Amino acid sequence: MKTLVIKKEDLRYNIKQIKELVEKIGKDDNGNQVKIIAKIKENAYGLGLIEYTKFLIENGISFFAVETIEEGINLRKAGIKEEILMLLPTAIKEDIQTLVENNIILSLGSKKDVEIANEVGKEQKKKIRAQLNIDTGIGIRGWPYQNREEMIISLKSANNIKIEGTFSEFVNSANDDKYTKLQFQRFLDVVEVLQMNNIQTGMLHICDDSAFLRYTTMNLNAIRIGKAFLGEVENKTSIPFRKVKYLETRYIRNKRVIKRILFRKR
Repeated sequence: MKTLVIKKEDLRYNIKQIKELVEKIGKDDNGNQVKIIAKIKENAYGLGLIEYTKFLIENGISFFAVETIEEGINLRKAGIKEEILMLLPTAIKEDIQTLVENNIILSLGSKKDVEIANEVGKEQKKKIRAQLNIDTGIGIRGWPYQNREEMIISLKSANNIKIEGTFSEFVNSANDDKYTKLQFQRFLDVVEVLQMNNIQTGMLHICDDSAFLRYTTMNLNAIRIGKAFLGEVENKTSIPFRKVKYLETRYIRNKRVIKRILFRKR
């Protein structure tokens, strides 16, 4: 039998270390504490979506980011009432309706995304909660940073959308210092142009596990933490993270070997 064992005390320790580091970094430009957004994609990195999310909530995390509609819906079905952001944009009307019905914040990464979301908002006679997904160089999702004029025109006419945040993603913040700084400047330039045109940008975030440790001046209003909670970071850090999961194998004669997940106290 193969059992994925999660050491709760070590997981709790890592969460505490990250929260304390964020507090030491200081407040954002608005005088508010930098927000921690927990990424829980891929079934919470194999730990189990629901149980892991509830554990994070018990330890003071109240904002989550998912990459599939199913993840967000499953959290809502499990009674999770905290904030959930859908990281991947969509222009499929049925998907947008489902996300809105479940109070999941949309990600808008194109003119089409805005048009469909605005249409849903008009039909439902409500403001659709959304964040802007800006592609500053990763090239696979989000609104290309060069398309500022298109962004402005689209968003100015989107009367049924409430922009609550703007974010981007680094290509390789763990190893490419030059390009990371270039992406960050592109992001700031887009934000500045939008704000100059009276478009709300809301909560700003671009740093992930590696970036928030290496570039503390880039943390803005929020950071997105995924595997760092598990003690898995690409670069060396002053934080003595603990690995929280390991496989425990037992051989049982004449029985099929199975895999299960067990949360265990240290």
